[in-house]
Amino acid sequence: MAKWEYISIYVDSFPIGFSGVGLKVRTINGQELPNWKEGLSIYDHISQLGEQGWEMVSTPTLPSPFEHNLVFSYAKGAYWFKRQKQ
Repeated sequence: MAKWEYISIYVDSFPIGFSGVGLKVRTINGQELPNWKEGLSIYDHISQLGEQGWEMVSTPTLPSPFEHNLVFSYAKGAYWFKRQKQ
């Protein structure tokens, strides 16, 4: 029987300039990344995880059009990944 390991990343928003909003990975498995606002883009983080064998298995629920959690087709919240244990 296959054994799996899991990782979660939390995507958060922050203000950019006067009226902009950015989204970046803030935590990995509950550990806040230093200088997370200057870190890799969400796309780059997810791509790196894919190269390491991680498969995305869960994403945040997309908000309603009246919520402000959605920026550039990514939602704030936890994204879960799994890969088979070696």
